[in-house]
Amino acid sequence: MPFLVPPARVETGIGTRVHPPKTREGVQGSRATGLLRAGLHPLQLVGPEAPTWADFAFGYRSEWMLDDSERPLHGPYAELGLYPVRPRVSRSTRLRFGGYTSADAILSSGREPGLGATLGTVVELTGFSSGTFGHEDEEDTVGGVTHGQWAVGLFASTSFRNADDRFSQTLGTGLSVRLPFVFGVACCVWDWSSKSEEGDSEPRSASQGWHRKRPQPEKRREYQPARPRKKRKD
Repeated sequence: MPFLVPPARVETGIGTRVHPPKTREGVQGSRATGLLRAGLHPLQLVGPEAPTWADFAFGYRSEWMLDDSERPLHGPYAELGLYPVRPRVSRSTRLRFGGYTSADAILSSGREPGLGATLGTVVELTGFSSGTFGHEDEEDTVGGVTHGQWAVGLFASTSFRNADDRFSQTLGTGLSVRLPFVFGVACCVWDWSSKSEEGDSEPRSASQGWHRKRPQPEKRREYQPARPRKKRKD
C-alpha cells in the first residue's frame, strides 16, 4: 500500500479572543480558542544548502471556541513568509527566524464567505533530509524515499476576521512543525490472502486481521539404544 506526505508546515496551538462576541443574553462569551493550520510549502524541497529566505504556501486553517459556544471559523489561505535570520547551529542544522502573513477566506459564515488576515512569527530548528529508508521483519515491510526540509519550532500570531458582519481578533501561540516530502510503500501489514487457505492461517485480534502461521521448529527424534535379542533354546 503506497503512502505520500507532501512538503508541509503544520501549526497547532491555543489562542484568545481580544473582543469575544456577546451571547443572546448579553453576556460576554468565552475567550479561549483552539488553532490548527496546515499548508503545502513547495520551497521546502530546495536544498540541501541553507534554507531559502523566502517561502510561500497554500493551505487550510481552522479556529474554534473551546466551549463550542459558536461555529468554527475555517477556510483556505495563501501565505507569504520571509526568514532572513538563519544562523548555523551544527553541520546539519540551522536556527531560522522570521515572519509570515496570509490572506484568509472564511467559509463557515452563515450568509456569505468572510475575509481575514493573519500575521505571525516563527522560530525553528531546521535541517534537510534526503535519502531512502526501510524496515523489514517477519510480518511486514516498509520502504521509501524522503527529500526536503524538516523543522520543529514555536509560533506566535494574530488573526483578524470579518464574518457575518462581526469583527474578531485572536492572539495565538503553539507548536510549528515542517515535514519533508515522503513517498513509500508498506506491504504485508494486512495479509488477507491467507484467510482463504485452510490450515495455513490463524486468527488474530480484530485490530490485527489475519497473518500467516509461523512454521514450528521440527522436533528432534529420540533414539533408544537397541536391546539385545534373546537367544532361542534349541
